[in-house]
Amino acid sequence: MKKEVKQNITFAIIILAAILLLAFADYIVLEKIYHPLSQQFNISWDVFSANPFGVILPMQWWHVAFFTIAFVMFALLGVAAKSWRLWLSGTIIFLTGWEDIFYYLIQLKWLPKELSWLDAAPMGLSRFITQSPHVTNVGVVISAIIGLAVSAMIILRYNPIKLFRKKK
Repeated sequence: MKKEVKQNITFAIIILAAILLLAFADYIVLEKIYHPLSQQFNISWDVFSANPFGVILPMQWWHVAFFTIAFVMFALLGVAAKSWRLWLSGTIIFLTGWEDIFYYLIQLKWLPKELSWLDAAPMGLSRFITQSPHVTNVGVVISAIIGLAVSAMIILRYNPIKLFRKKK
């Protein structure tokens, strides 16, 4: 097997492992810590949801920490592998919904029909495709497929511009 192919497979495995780790951490914090607290102290679950355009309540700092952890983790993985491709691909995979998909799969569930708390996330742009006021499960899947395609092109060093160049 060529060295480049081995490296590409290794990068894919590293990104998958990192996304699964992030999804598991998100699951533990939200479902095993925050959700029981909201029930025990009769706090509306909306208080725990991300609110990117308003005041950050103490319970919402998890979202700030989570994104920071994800970005730094992929940056460190990229530095360790001496590859900007690993960093960029992992970040794209994270931002396009794969962590959210795995978050629900860990719970043996599928994505809810509507995910309004993701409206401000990059996958919120999928609302223009689905013609929905909020991010939907279909929108997350569309975003994830696009993210996977872009990440694959980055890792595989695919240059789509070559398709349009005239051969001499």
